[in-house]
Amino acid sequence: MVKQLIKLAHLVRGLSIFLFVFLGYVAHVIPFAVFFVPVYLLKTRAVKNLSCTRIILRSFGFTMLIIGLCVMSMLLFQSNAFYLSGGVVGGSLVVNWLYPVLGKFGSILIGFHICFNWFLFLLWSLIN
Repeated sequence: MVKQLIKLAHLVRGLSIFLFVFLGYVAHVIPFAVFFVPVYLLKTRAVKNLSCTRIILRSFGFTMLIIGLCVMSMLLFQSNAFYLSGGVVGGSLVVNWLYPVLGKFGSILIGFHICFNWFLFLLWSLIN
């Protein structure tokens, strides 16, 4: 039993390091989403209304939200010596594509736009 717990602890530690490297500070949102989304769905009995299309749209919207938050945290928060504040995702988007073309203000607007698209996909999945 103790060996299994130690293996699980190593797995969780590796997963958290992986998420923190790729998503930066936004990785702190993932455990809350993994816990609260199923609780919300079970509490409101929305599980009966889920279809494959809604699950795909909500997953795509959540992915867009995470990408937008990575861009925003890369631009607005200071990175430390070990990790980028937006992770590899936010850093690669900002440094390679957005910042050289649009500057800081344009990149922040694109980050807001990506986060707002998440909201639009959420509304669209609620309507359908």
